[in-house]
Amino acid sequence: MLHLDTPASGAFGDLQTGIQDTWTEKRPSSMTAAERAELKKRMAETQKQREEERAALNAAAAAAAVLIMASTEKAPASHPYLSKKGLPPFPGLRRLKQNVKYVVDPEEDPRTARAGSLVVPLYTPGAELISVQLIGDDGTKRFLKGTAKEGNYHPIGKRPEDPGAEFNIAIAEGYSTAARVHQATGFLTITAFDAGNLGPVSKAIRAKYPNARIIFAADNDRLVKMPDGRFNPGVTKAKEAAEAVGGLVAFPVFDDAEIELTDFDDLARKSGVDRVREVIDAVLNQPARTNDHAPKRTLPREEDFSFGEPAPAKPEIKIRQGAIHKAVDDAITVLSDPTLGIFARGEVLVRPVEYSAPTKTLSVNASVEGNLSRPDGSVIVGRVDADSLIDVLTRYASFLKWDARSKDDVDINCPPEVARLVLARRGFGWTMPRLRAIIQAPCLRDDGTVINSTGYDASSGLLFLSNRLWPFIPEAPSFRDALDAIEVLVEPISQLPFVANSDRSAALALLITAVIRPILKSAPMFAVTAPSAGTGKSLTVDVASVLTTGRRASVITPTQDEAELEKRIGAAAIAGDAVIAIDNVSHVLRSDQLCQMLTSAETQVRVLGRSEVQSIQSTTLICCTGNNLSIFGDLNRRTIRIRLDAKTERPDERPFTFDAIDLAMRKRAELVTAALTIVRAYLVAGRPKPAPPMGSFEDWSGIVRSALIWLNMGDPRGDITEMRAEDPEKTALAEVLEALPSTPFTVKEIKRKFGEDAELRSALGHFADKAGGFSTARFSGYLRKFKNTPVGGRAIQMVHTDEAHGSTWFVGPLEAA
Repeated sequence: MLHLDTPASGAFGDLQTGIQDTWTEKRPSSMTAAERAELKKRMAETQKQREEERAALNAAAAAAAVLIMASTEKAPASHPYLSKKGLPPFPGLRRLKQNVKYVVDPEEDPRTARAGSLVVPLYTPGAELISVQLIGDDGTKRFLKGTAKEGNYHPIGKRPEDPGAEFNIAIAEGYSTAARVHQATGFLTITAFDAGNLGPVSKAIRAKYPNARIIFAADNDRLVKMPDGRFNPGVTKAKEAAEAVGGLVAFPVFDDAEIELTDFDDLARKSGVDRVREVIDAVLNQPARTNDHAPKRTLPREEDFSFGEPAPAKPEIKIRQGAIHKAVDDAITVLSDPTLGIFARGEVLVRPVEYSAPTKTLSVNASVEGNLSRPDGSVIVGRVDADSLIDVLTRYASFLKWDARSKDDVDINCPPEVARLVLARRGFGWTMPRLRAIIQAPCLRDDGTVINSTGYDASSGLLFLSNRLWPFIPEAPSFRDALDAIEVLVEPISQLPFVANSDRSAALALLITAVIRPILKSAPMFAVTAPSAGTGKSLTVDVASVLTTGRRASVITPTQDEAELEKRIGAAAIAGDAVIAIDNVSHVLRSDQLCQMLTSAETQVRVLGRSEVQSIQSTTLICCTGNNLSIFGDLNRRTIRIRLDAKTERPDERPFTFDAIDLAMRKRAELVTAALTIVRAYLVAGRPKPAPPMGSFEDWSGIVRSALIWLNMGDPRGDITEMRAEDPEKTALAEVLEALPSTPFTVKEIKRKFGEDAELRSALGHFADKAGGFSTARFSGYLRKFKNTPVGGRAIQMVHTDEAHGSTWFVGPLEAA
């Protein structure tokens, strides 16, 4: 709020963080008495106006809540949000039967609460309906505008007949966490909706149930920074609230690598509901202390919490003059525990990192990062530097240094030189777990068995990060099971206008490849092409990305500059992006590095900002999209083409019966299971009907392509002859052959004729140098590259060569060579 009359003043705040403050143009001490009186009067009027406006919105939200609740029914267990989390519908949770329009702010248009949404009612401590929280199928949550959330809550479970009785009450933040705690304990559980509301709600609960034993089921937001600089708002706010009302705090503990897991619902889905009960019981049933003289306190310290077996003592690393190498060896041993989340990737150390998009500035947009965009929240591979290593080693090891004064070892932080020397070994003597890739959905090992448990899988080198429950993958699915899985997998792409059956098969191959790409030695690029925009090219790639990551694909801006394109692709590969889309290519696509990345199990990538080349395993699925895509030379044979054609002038205006991305998100678990079932069925059957050889992609062709042919879905490779005929490199070569003399020639003779023969100059125009002359070096390289390459029955052939006069060439049938 801003007032510009003298003295200018204002107020500002953030409702989520609780920050509020005011400011004035002048300090009160420098104001006249009249100005101070005017400021005080204005502040009082502003406060009153603000309170009246807030009260009006609160009342309107309550009235809208009554309207919405009147159109609800008991929430079914089949609701996507509940079924995804495996939660039962506890009494009090409702589902909206029909769309309901409501008005909270008279200055705004009516809003709509959508049919099918879950409805979580908010009540005051006096059981008065005050608002509702709406939860969509995908888990999106929103309150009604004007919701008076502070001190109000949603209860789950039976209330005691005697409010003065002694019993246990749990308080949690979100509904799913509270429901999971109630499921595990049977306690009356209170949903406070966010960490900032834990304090007001717990005070209301303490006033209502004075003898209850309150336990806070806190979220462990260990990576979240609060506005005041502290970390972990979930645990911090819970401890503050517990201290105020004499409560206890329990929170789940996860490995460092499990960065997506934070609350008791995550713990239940990872380790089962019984584990939730164990953690809470460990806090409730702490042994009594025998020291009667110890100061009494109502809030246990963090070291008092018990979560099963006590943590082992940290290993000791002694720092001794002349023995730094031993300390480095010991540090490497400490880092070899995969639960620490530090991994070796080539000659560097890495860790999983949650990506946050940089602020959009001109400098960012002009950089490689500005031409590589990925969704917020994507999990990528981050390089570990010396400072990060100091933090990890100090956390997980006890460093000791001899102190001459005390004549004993004293604790110190990890010395910087230890961290630097660990990194300087660049793989030599490292025993850290080797990281092939980060996966966010079940995958296969090299032996065909399924990786279905989160964490690091030593046999494959894959780190599985996921906070959801995944269905069981059959060990020995049948041919019939595989056909049923095809029906499931095709659903999100069923509305796309494929040109031929081979294109549909290629799209299915794309979805399967996205799931198992990390274990394939190589995989082709998938090119989605259509005559016009709006046909579904990017959507096809995004559906594949949703399967493997739960998010849309990372996007690379195309460029005709091959060196720049290689930088962008290299940056994505180093970051470990699972799927990248070179989106909306409008020129002939060519790249030698792209060819290498597609066919090699390992690839060398230049690290941006360093004079350093990093060797990484090729696990990224590379796709490209464009209108009438044209792919050059060797890259053409390394590509699987998916052709779409809506046969309409405005394909983007076609009606669809469902949103493909939304469906893929909702049915992600089923789709991934279907993809793996298809592959498992083919492997269990003994790999029947193997596909014809496909050079450089034997691994992919022998699994993905062969499985689809086995299921009578057609060959995803499509019409190879047609693809080769459309290769612009072959077209250009045919033009060169036609323009070259029918008699033997040398490069020098062609240079002379280049200035005389207009037809020859037109065909060989791309060999012109900057000055308009003819580049003999480039033309000589071209002749050698395409020597004996047949086009239309003819080829460039070498007659003889000598150092004095150079090579002699001619164009003719290969038989004449």
